[in-house]
Amino acid sequence: MLATLFLAFSTLPQAQEPIPATSRLDRVTIYSGQAMAERVLEVTVAEPGAVSVRIGPLPMTADKESFQTRVQGASAVLQGLEVRQRTGQLDEGTRDDLRRQITALQDDLRSLSAESLSIRAGKQMLDAMISSVGKDGLTGYTGMTIDNIFGFVTTQSAELDARQQAHDSSRDALLAQIADLNKQLGGNANSVRPYQEVDLNLFFQRPGTAQIRLLYLVSGAAWEPIYDLRLDPDLTNVDVGLVGRIYQQTDEDWNDVQVLLSTAQPQLGLDPPSLPRRYARVWEMNRGRSGFASAAPSDSAREDLAALGYLSEDSAGVTAGLRLEKDAFVAAPSVSVQDYGLSQQFALPNRVSLTAGTEPRQFRLVDVPLEVRPERYVVPSLSQQAFLRAEVTSEANAPLLPGVARIFLGPDYLGESSFPLMLQGDSTMLNLGIDPNLSVSYEKIVDQRDNPGVLSSTVRHNYIFEAKLKLSASAKNEIEVLIEEVLPIAQDDRIKIAPYKMHSGYLDTDQDKQDREERGIWRWRVKMRPGAENQLRWGYVASFNEKLTPAIDQ
Repeated sequence: MLATLFLAFSTLPQAQEPIPATSRLDRVTIYSGQAMAERVLEVTVAEPGAVSVRIGPLPMTADKESFQTRVQGASAVLQGLEVRQRTGQLDEGTRDDLRRQITALQDDLRSLSAESLSIRAGKQMLDAMISSVGKDGLTGYTGMTIDNIFGFVTTQSAELDARQQAHDSSRDALLAQIADLNKQLGGNANSVRPYQEVDLNLFFQRPGTAQIRLLYLVSGAAWEPIYDLRLDPDLTNVDVGLVGRIYQQTDEDWNDVQVLLSTAQPQLGLDPPSLPRRYARVWEMNRGRSGFASAAPSDSAREDLAALGYLSEDSAGVTAGLRLEKDAFVAAPSVSVQDYGLSQQFALPNRVSLTAGTEPRQFRLVDVPLEVRPERYVVPSLSQQAFLRAEVTSEANAPLLPGVARIFLGPDYLGESSFPLMLQGDSTMLNLGIDPNLSVSYEKIVDQRDNPGVLSSTVRHNYIFEAKLKLSASAKNEIEVLIEEVLPIAQDDRIKIAPYKMHSGYLDTDQDKQDREERGIWRWRVKMRPGAENQLRWGYVASFNEKLTPAIDQ
């Protein structure tokens, strides 16, 4: 329900003291580094005329230049908006509310103590059972074998450990909330803090109720995308979920608010950079120049942000209290996505509460369509390990933001990797560690120097290398292996390097040709079935004058 301010008057003076109004934080749109907060209230008047209302306290992290309003109903017209900074103590009503919240949390903490006693009693019971294993009295009384008893103890112990972990997590969260509320309370009634407040000057052209929505940008809030990649052990399937991690350090608690996560970046501004004057100088320091985009959003940017993403009234809870059939299916609420072309918004399905200053919260947003092409990567001369990796290609219609990718292979957590900005069709490579099923051996099989003949002064030095790959027979599926090797590149015209005895089937795309010419990289891609072996040879000839002693990296 909207907070409502009712004013009954016959004639209001033009210059009146603003009347304090109670507002409610309704919605927050989070960007990277700041958020658009939206407060709502209703003002009801019995007669037409001017009225001034005051909204506050508001956090100091709110951008003073960003405040704007939307007024609807009763033909009300906004005639002025003034923002000012105050320093004062919490009113007694706010202090009482903080005390009530602390009391409720302390009651929850006492309830957790009872759960702790229950867990402790369960563990003592299991300890008693373990100490009695092998005694005829226990097995005879219960009818359980020793194996049955160990299975029971193992299962119950795991459940108790899970309960203990959940208990400790809940206790820590409650203690953190209580500490934060005590900090807000300040410990004494005379504690003061700076805050902002907004005066709205309205004119009602007819009696009635006006709905007012106050919007402002606040710093200290951000969200970042995190990708959970879960790959099957054989890399035949991948499940990718986009998770939003929210940081809330705005000095204003968000209680029961609708949260939207936006990919727009208002902090970058909307204006392109001005063309600079460029100079050529001799031994002069670079001079600064102006013309870069402002870090603060322009007025038009704020208007655009305010206009984006206004959703219909929340319909959550419509089915609450209805009697459902026994086999009725109710779909779980899901995140809705609005695509605005240049940006996207993810609207969380339920209202949430985020206390300022607490640990980041995470919310799963959407599944991400990716195409996965797995392979093993080998550089025999550098490592006798085969590295497992997967090339992923985005099939999403909208850009995927850069972020952290948490990678799971089957039930195992492998670690984190970086996920770049990806448009539809873009690819990136994710490294997944070492594949123990593929063994690699490497040796230099030819190291021969051919001295110059009678009529020549040119020395030829031949090198040939060999790598052997073997895939374990226990491997589940056929695999693809990418092998890369590097030949030396001559940095002196007096040395000539030429490939020699190169294994056939090397990759020969335009990119491969360019890499061979510029970097000396040769590539082969082979497929191997379980139990198969592959042998690969490559080499080069170094030619130089016999008077030279070249240093050749291998």
